[in-house]
Amino acid sequence: MGAMQLPPLQPWLIRVLGTLLMVWVAEMVLVNFVLSDPSQVYLLLAYTPSLDLSLLYQPVTRLLIQGNELFRVLLDLVVLYFFLPWLIDRFTRKQLLTGALFVVVGCALSGLAWLGLTHLAAALEITASVRWMSGAAMGWHPFMVAIVALFGLALPNANINLFFVLPIKARWVLWLTVGFVVLGFLAQPGVQSVDRFGALLGIVAWYFLLGPGANQRRYKRAGKRIERDVRFKVYEGGKQWGQRGPDDDVWH
Repeated sequence: MGAMQLPPLQPWLIRVLGTLLMVWVAEMVLVNFVLSDPSQVYLLLAYTPSLDLSLLYQPVTRLLIQGNELFRVLLDLVVLYFFLPWLIDRFTRKQLLTGALFVVVGCALSGLAWLGLTHLAAALEITASVRWMSGAAMGWHPFMVAIVALFGLALPNANINLFFVLPIKARWVLWLTVGFVVLGFLAQPGVQSVDRFGALLGIVAWYFLLGPGANQRRYKRAGKRIERDVRFKVYEGGKQWGQRGPDDDVWH
């Protein structure tokens, strides 16, 4: 990502972004001009944390609907425009699929944890808890949070220009993402904000358990083991040198 330079808009990227935009447009047409009761569709497809096993499909179907927040949809498309080419080049298809699975599971588990915390707060008569389960999680936005965080994890020392002006290290992109998630939660605690926490934790877990972070840990352990073995051999060699016989330096 060079200074003041936009990524090339490749044909495949145009098709991906255009398809996603058209899917959202079709959703808006159906919701606002065709369906008599669109709330039933959102109730069916959006992710509402629940222990009802018949709703296990919702963490996946929530990706099919985005809601009517135009700015968020456009922001997500901008994030994909900047980061999707890097993501495709950097990781294998298997890594992308397992990473996406971790994000989906992270979002689902965070919703269930929030559901349990809400019930606990209600039992403790914390009156604010009545608003905590309002709304439902929908859209690709948690994936955008995960992608940006993954960039900061994978290339922490890369130089980028924030807003094309402010030069920063990529690791700060990760911390800015964490700050965005935390502040969003404090401003509006609920299913959607907890959803972003789940995506963030899911991608971090994938990175260090199955992704490049796991390999880095293995390499570090192997390096420490080799260093320890070398030190041991040098130490043992020194002991053997110090235990030479009295005539070892005498030439005959």
